[in-house]
Amino acid sequence: MHVVSPLVERALRDAWRFPRPFWTLVAPETGREYAVGLFFAYWGLYLTGPVGASGAQAGALIAAAGVMGLIGSPLGGVLGPRCARVLAATTRTTCGRGANRATV
Repeated sequence: MHVVSPLVERALRDAWRFPRPFWTLVAPETGREYAVGLFFAYWGLYLTGPVGASGAQAGALIAAAGVMGLIGSPLGGVLGPRCARVLAATTRTTCGRGANRATV
């Protein structure tokens, strides 16, 4: 009798093909997604309980959070590189001035 199904054994065997840095990135993301799932479940209970919102109001707030994610992800993808260039230029300028003042 198999304690672990053959499909799970195959998945575990194939998982070892990925390098350690991959799992270093995947493990925290898995934990984060678990925490987000718990947050949304209890957020709905909190809104309908102590806050006194109706079920429709709580659902609208939770849906609004999802819509913000749908809008914010592409927006962050477009604006991220631009903001990174500005931040890098600002850091170079600021650190460059500080280094010049320290050596003078």
